[in-house]
Amino acid sequence: MASPNLSFLQLPAELREKIYLLTLLHLDVKCTVLDDIQHSCTTRGTHATLVANPTARLAHHIPWMNLALTCKTIRADLKAIHARSSFLAGVENRTYVLDLDIYNGDPSTTIRKAVWRRMPCSPDLVHTLVINVAAQTGNGPWSEGGPASLARAIYQLLNHFCHNGPLLHRETAIPNNIRIRDLIVNIDIGGLMKPPRAGCNVDPRFNYALLLSGFEQISRMGYLFGYVANIHVCGQGEYAQQLFMVDALGVQAVPGAWKNYGFSWGV
Repeated sequence: MASPNLSFLQLPAELREKIYLLTLLHLDVKCTVLDDIQHSCTTRGTHATLVANPTARLAHHIPWMNLALTCKTIRADLKAIHARSSFLAGVENRTYVLDLDIYNGDPSTTIRKAVWRRMPCSPDLVHTLVINVAAQTGNGPWSEGGPASLARAIYQLLNHFCHNGPLLHRETAIPNNIRIRDLIVNIDIGGLMKPPRAGCNVDPRFNYALLLSGFEQISRMGYLFGYVANIHVCGQGEYAQQLFMVDALGVQAVPGAWKNYGFSWGV
């Protein structure tokens, strides 16, 4: 019978691992990494600028990372779990989840906050990135003759994630780019706007169709080849999931019609 005074580190490694898996690695995370995504229109085109939250510290918000800082034994335990084939085989163990809070401005929809909700592993092990977009009543992802703010914002958010890591700080490029097998965009496009705002597309079916069209073009042209393999766009209710596979044979350059709409790739 175990002693009642037995410390956590005195437990067998197998038991410690079960505790990590059941109580630690999949705890909900609430780390706000973006305070805003600002959109500007100049003679050189339209831009989406990510405004990082300067107080974001992943180690303070991610339970397993926080615990790993306490001692070498726990850090070694968690490193061993992350390297184990049984852990890597679980989709949920390699999935990041990001929630986007939408502010519906006039005339464009803007993202005002991005919050990490699930980060069970280090960025180099991520296979799936889930982005939840709650665009309840905003205008469509397309306007002004081209891609509007919502499409640009998601694109540049992915750009920064792959090149700069989860904190999305442009000034801190990571040594090896993050590669995602599956990008899943869950979007609640909302219902009819009442009353409609000037310059807004008010029909949610039209908005959703436009969003799908944008992701289809992005996939077909191969912009994300080497970074993302598959893009799943999932609507709410009547809107079914659509799968787009990123083309390896595409132009891999922003087409002329899109060059001034904030779809540049890289840092």
